[in-house]
Amino acid sequence: MYLIKASLTLFIGNPPYIKEYTNKSAFDGIRDNAYYMGKMDIWYFFACFCIDMLKDNGGIQCFIAQNNWITSAGAAKLRNKIVQETEMLSFIDFGNYKVFQSAGIQTMIYVVKKTATPPTHYTTKYARLLVDNIDKTFLDYFLQSKITEQHENFEKLQFEFKKEVFTNSTISFNSSSNEKLLDIIELKSNFKILSEEIIQGIVGAPDKAFILNENQFQLLNESERKFVKKYYTGIDEISEKYIVYLSNKNFSKEELSDYPNLYEHFQPFKDDLIKAKIQYKTPNKPYFYLHRERDENFFLQGEKLVCQTRSPKFAFYYTIREYYASRALNILKTTRVDMQYLSALLNSKVMAFWYLKRGAMLGNLLKMDIGPLLNLPLIIPENVSIVKCLYQYILFIEKARVDLIKYISNEIVIYALKEVINQAFTRCILVMNQKCKS
Repeated sequence: MYLIKASLTLFIGNPPYIKEYTNKSAFDGIRDNAYYMGKMDIWYFFACFCIDMLKDNGGIQCFIAQNNWITSAGAAKLRNKIVQETEMLSFIDFGNYKVFQSAGIQTMIYVVKKTATPPTHYTTKYARLLVDNIDKTFLDYFLQSKITEQHENFEKLQFEFKKEVFTNSTISFNSSSNEKLLDIIELKSNFKILSEEIIQGIVGAPDKAFILNENQFQLLNESERKFVKKYYTGIDEISEKYIVYLSNKNFSKEELSDYPNLYEHFQPFKDDLIKAKIQYKTPNKPYFYLHRERDENFFLQGEKLVCQTRSPKFAFYYTIREYYASRALNILKTTRVDMQYLSALLNSKVMAFWYLKRGAMLGNLLKMDIGPLLNLPLIIPENVSIVKCLYQYILFIEKARVDLIKYISNEIVIYALKEVINQAFTRCILVMNQKCKS
């Protein structure tokens, strides 16, 4: 890639979107550049370079691009460059609305101004669409309405942008009242998830080469079934798929040819698997090994929490069953806090509120990757027994096969108990907020 540096007053465009894992050759020539980092999109590099091209006395950059750069781990250098070298004039987030009919990406428009000495505190115009099923007339109304105008299908506000808050951090746009509550939650926090306590699910590369259906599973002999596990792609007790779980840890002393049905299964995928091993720089791995098998202790029977990496709501599934999960799921296990209490906390409105406002988003979906989850400001009191007891009762009711109360449905009882738990978590937040107001 060859780029010519110039000095421009205005830069407007739709930059190229390329993930490195989809096209490694596109990044040839820029990996030694200061703006390069892992898990980035090439448009992040493009945007940084274009800021360098702007004049220091008020050059303007306006891009329409993917909207997740404000929280994406791979966009950290772009965020810092915008925060430290420019003033953000406006940010328009289209949420899950697809601006480009030919591309299924979530987009936004930002406008930044480059100055020799960017202000440390200023006001930014922020707008976000809250629905995706709109017509062009409403889209025009959304774009042209005043910043003070409010609507149930969008939000607009004058956002107080503070340079020191967003340096080396993600960017979130919240009202001043929400910011105060979020700060109080973080102030009360006394517990964080550790990186060794959470994993992403299994990556086959390609995944389909390791998946069996029920009929294929029934053809396996007893010795072959030792290496095949129930496979979960969502938060559910039901699975109709199986995964062939082969890695150096459990198969290094085995020969695939000794397991004829597994051998036959892998033959149609052999060439693709060999190419994938070369692509992902593990050419010495046997082609029938999983690309990322993960720590098997997370999947074995025992307490664990499971969440979807892309989800419309902030939800964690508590289970004790064996749970071999796909790459679309994360699994959390810890011995530092009671897992049932942790499940109640993570499924509370307090944590959902915090993550919606300061977590990672992808359009209207919560982007529940490991990095953002490690930042959750969890609150662990000295005594968790009351919340744990309520949570155990909820689990009991959900699994009951008959109504426990003759005239009230289980759903109403469960909802009431969950509200009690939510109040336990929110009470200290509300009290602290009243003190701040007084």
